[in-house]
Amino acid sequence: GTQILDPRIAFVVSDILGDNTSRTPAMGANSPLLTPNIATSVKTGTTDDVRDNWTVGYTRNVAVGVWVGNNDNRPMRGDTSGLTGAAPIWNQVMTRIYGNPAMLNQFAVDGQLLTDQLQPPAGLSSRRVCNVRALIDPAPGCSSYVNEWFLDSPAGMPDGQGGLNYPPPANPQPEQLPTSGSYVQQVYPGVYRTV
Repeated sequence: GTQILDPRIAFVVSDILGDNTSRTPAMGANSPLLTPNIATSVKTGTTDDVRDNWTVGYTRNVAVGVWVGNNDNRPMRGDTSGLTGAAPIWNQVMTRIYGNPAMLNQFAVDGQLLTDQLQPPAGLSSRRVCNVRALIDPAPGCSSYVNEWFLDSPAGMPDGQGGLNYPPPANPQPEQLPTSGSYVQQVYPGVYRTV
């Protein structure tokens, strides 16, 4: 194949889409996106007019996409969504594929399946950062931390010949803050800003 994406970015996106703990507040801990014992990454979607909803998810060996909607473009009844309409079907398909070794082996390349456990490629660092979701106004400091992945250098860009060009790291100058004045941290659900 032709490499078109820095493997570090592919890893970070897959890690985000596979993080059941992070999606639990919105989707629930045992939503149809959860595939115990199968390391999946998954995304749902629903159009504003509820004409279409979908779930697309993958492992390193299998990719499955499910669309739910009416074939005449009418809106669906009720409040169906990618989570309630397409995700249960997606979950059943993934679970059946992985529950049937003969079926799963059809996805082997050169007789081999890849390990589905994500392994961070070189050039990534896991760093401890403030968990802004845990901040309560006023927040004079951070009380809770999470680990997040960071690229150690700029992302590689496709070179048009099947490879990647890696730009040199930037040499950022430290930000100079004014020596006078005051700063207030304002924290709202989903928003963190300095004023």
